[in-house]
Amino acid sequence: MAKKVVTALETLRVEEIFNKKGWEKKENEKISLYENYLNRLSLLPTDTRDLFFDLTDNFENITFNDIIQRIKDSYNLIDHDYINKFRKIYFMPLIEQIPIYENKSRYKIFNWIYRVLGTNKKTYKERPERKSGERLLSLFEIEYRELFGAEKFIFPKSYSKFKEQFSNKDLIILVDDYVGTGDTAKDVLNFYLKYEKFNKKNVLILSIAAQFHGINRVKEEFGVRIISKIERGKYLVDNFSDDILKEKRDKIATMCEALKIKNDYFGYGDSEALICILNKSLNNTFPVFWYETKSYPAPFPRSKVYKNFNKTKL
Repeated sequence: MAKKVVTALETLRVEEIFNKKGWEKKENEKISLYENYLNRLSLLPTDTRDLFFDLTDNFENITFNDIIQRIKDSYNLIDHDYINKFRKIYFMPLIEQIPIYENKSRYKIFNWIYRVLGTNKKTYKERPERKSGERLLSLFEIEYRELFGAEKFIFPKSYSKFKEQFSNKDLIILVDDYVGTGDTAKDVLNFYLKYEKFNKKNVLILSIAAQFHGINRVKEEFGVRIISKIERGKYLVDNFSDDILKEKRDKIATMCEALKIKNDYFGYGDSEALICILNKSLNNTFPVFWYETKSYPAPFPRSKVYKNFNKTKL
């Protein structure tokens, strides 16, 4: 990718954005958000940069310092009367559990006999604590005691343990940092409601941020509410008329082609999201913010690919 020039006026605009958003500027660091942003800007065609600035103005960067408060803000949207209806409130990550069987046989007839006799005990393979919902839940568990209904909160260490304790007088709150298209929520709710036969009245999803199409999809397909303090639509589709929309989408495509991005120009499922949580962009976010190579860093990467630590002069 041939690098272009970042003008003095564009640099001033970057500094204004960083100051307004409170993003730290480390102008002399080899690797920093500021330097990576300037680097990304230098790779974009000049006629697309105004749109890139516009996207940045609307970008949400949720850091470690405010992650706990953000999930508390979402929880505080839940009506107190609703919380009072339940005996206990169980918090679980928004992930699909994996059932396994102690006496599983390769012969189907034996498995059927085991089920009939009740000797095929079902347990669950616990997921590794690497999913975003698990990380967020572990942080939330540290600081929750001032929240309404905190005396009812339970944070089970395993799904199997949760199954032993749960009653139909209790509430399950499934926690994740973000709900975009609703694909993950759909898989998890299929597990809880269809496979495990929980009642939808006992299930709630809590997230830091969510997109309207994911919220509406989950409500329509499962009758389950998603509670989130930050609710967003698709940025381009929801903010521009059809004639302007085509122009904006063409410019996004031009940016992506300049960066050698091959697909999902508008984020996973065409989500058109503008969010990064705990220094990791969601795949729903426009990839112009997170796509990087070994030679060119991204301002908000999904995974660390960049290897060239020699500072580039802009």
